[in-house]
Amino acid sequence: MTTIRLFFHIFVGLLAVFSGYIVVSTPSRAKLPVVPESSPTKAIPSWLFVKPRLLLNKLFRSGVRATTSPKDHVMELATSYFQSEVVYMLAQHKIFDSVGEKPRTCQQVAESLALKAHVVCEFMKAGYQLGLFSVAQDGYYSPTMSGKLLQTGSSLRDESLFINEETRHAWRAAGTKSAKTGKSGWEEAFGEDHLAWYEKHRDKSDLFERARMSIAESEAGTILSDWTPPRQDGVFCDIGGGAGETLAHVLDHYPKMTGIVMDKTYKTLDAMQLFQAKALTAKAKFLGGFFFAPTLPKVLSECDVFFLKHVLDDFDDETSSMILEKIKAVAKSGAKLAIAENVQGIGFLELSKALSSVNLIASRDYGARERSTDEYKRLLTNADYKNKPVITSLRDKLSIIEVDV
Repeated sequence: MTTIRLFFHIFVGLLAVFSGYIVVSTPSRAKLPVVPESSPTKAIPSWLFVKPRLLLNKLFRSGVRATTSPKDHVMELATSYFQSEVVYMLAQHKIFDSVGEKPRTCQQVAESLALKAHVVCEFMKAGYQLGLFSVAQDGYYSPTMSGKLLQTGSSLRDESLFINEETRHAWRAAGTKSAKTGKSGWEEAFGEDHLAWYEKHRDKSDLFERARMSIAESEAGTILSDWTPPRQDGVFCDIGGGAGETLAHVLDHYPKMTGIVMDKTYKTLDAMQLFQAKALTAKAKFLGGFFFAPTLPKVLSECDVFFLKHVLDDFDDETSSMILEKIKAVAKSGAKLAIAENVQGIGFLELSKALSSVNLIASRDYGARERSTDEYKRLLTNADYKNKPVITSLRDKLSIIEVDV
């Protein structure tokens, strides 16, 4: 009895220490002036839930790695694309939609979709093993929470389809050719950069845009939840911000702000339609332009914060420094720069960041990659930024690097 009591007290003590660490080390949530009903922040779980989950996930993954033989580990890696092909097939044929309406057997799903039962059933069995379905004793399938995310209209379906179409060819080209030629995987696979290719393949560009929008919505939720802009009544300028999705979310939550989004001119119509739909035309404007002009437009001297999300990681160091120099040249005194990217070496999800960096080699200009804190500091120093940056790790892969311009 004494031994049991001792172990109990040790367990309680360790739990108290762990809980105290979580509370003390957890960042405070941003205090938003307004939280609209449709706010993406509502889908973001509390840090008090996220941090223990990530720590435990890391611990359990380490345990699985330690108890997996080297042979099995290598074979799991070599065949990991089998899993993504299962996800692609089930999502592409809308099988998650079919069993989402009501539980069905795999034979019923195949019949309703005019597919071969032999193939559908084997893929659904694999989907069950991957945690995408639950199966009743009578063989009726239902989607799990993960499976529901792959239904039509859900957040990850478009992204999962996009990743497993042209991008997979760019990955293979990056691994087999880019290391020898110094060209991106996409250029090796398709003969031109990804933006030029999508301009010629409008049927594919629609999926690309939907996937991009899905990612942007999720990232906006974490940015708004964990980062507070320098001023709540300033001018927020999203440089390379697409059609203004992030800017629109920021203005929705900070009603005293105004904003500018700058990107290529072909985004103009999409931006204007978005601002009209969200009643932001008096507060937000689109500015056609790009980083490679000799100078940035003088209107950007109004900006209180220059926001760059997934911009520098698309380019090599020389180009990234050039972009930072142009922002510094146009910025007014007291303006700040905020860079939102997957900073390596801080926070969590390091494997995901490492794979994301390889994905940039495959699908962006040659030299693109994720960077560490020291590498971002070198970029800022090379662009003559004198002040020390402040880095905030968000509750997903993103971090914010903020510095006085």
